[in-house]
Amino acid sequence: MNISKRTNSYFARVDFRHDYRLFSIHQEDRLMGMYLLGKTGSGKTTLMKVLMHGDITSGRGFCLFDVNGDVIKEVSELVPADRKKDLVYLDAGDMSQEWGYNPLRRVPYHTRPLIASSILSTFKKLWGVQAWGVKLEYILRNTILTLLDQEKASFDDIPLILLDDDFRLKCMRRIENPHVKRFWEFEYP
Repeated sequence: MNISKRTNSYFARVDFRHDYRLFSIHQEDRLMGMYLLGKTGSGKTTLMKVLMHGDITSGRGFCLFDVNGDVIKEVSELVPADRKKDLVYLDAGDMSQEWGYNPLRRVPYHTRPLIASSILSTFKKLWGVQAWGVKLEYILRNTILTLLDQEKASFDDIPLILLDDDFRLKCMRRIENPHVKRFWEFEYP
């Protein structure tokens, strides 16, 4: 890539021996990820807000994960009226929110076992080992792998596939893995 055509994200000004040039980071380097370290009050959040403001004014996008919820309020105030339509705010704690992340949606076939294992691991951490057993994990793994083969599926379908024979039969038609299909045909009944 031609260095002179690189896009920069400016966030500071040099203050050394009457040198007041703007200081920046290449946009391509930002895409590799950033890790800001420093004690409280050292300017980490301010730096992030300056970079995000530059993204907003330059027409670029960004993603902000805010665990406490205080930075998101400040950043949303930086968004001008003409860019408000571009803002997507996902609040995982808001139960009235109608949309969210669906880990079962459009997963490539070769990654489905990995996704199923990750989901099971998360479930296990949520509910603890006291509510977990080998058989439960086996049934849930086959259930999740089955739902991953469906055109549309969500976590709401887990009890449905286990309890509704018609829904289960409909799902079985789309199963790609022969071991999972064998589970539903011979072991689950």
